[in-house]
Amino acid sequence: MRDALHVERARFERAGRNADYEVRMVWASEATDLIRSVESAARLTRDIGAAAEQLLRRGATFVG
Repeated sequence: MRDALHVERARFERAGRNADYEVRMVWASEATDLIRSVESAARLTRDIGAAAEQLLRRGATFVG
């Protein structure tokens, strides 16, 4: 294994450049198991914007 390190490291880096995921792994968190749906970018933008607006309005009551 030690003798092949430079060869395998080059292979691994080349796989990353070429998006060859048969060789290069993809890190994924255990949190991926928590995904229950995939929303559109438009929906996420609306929801995040609405939540931010609500927090800003509520925060404004603290500063006068």
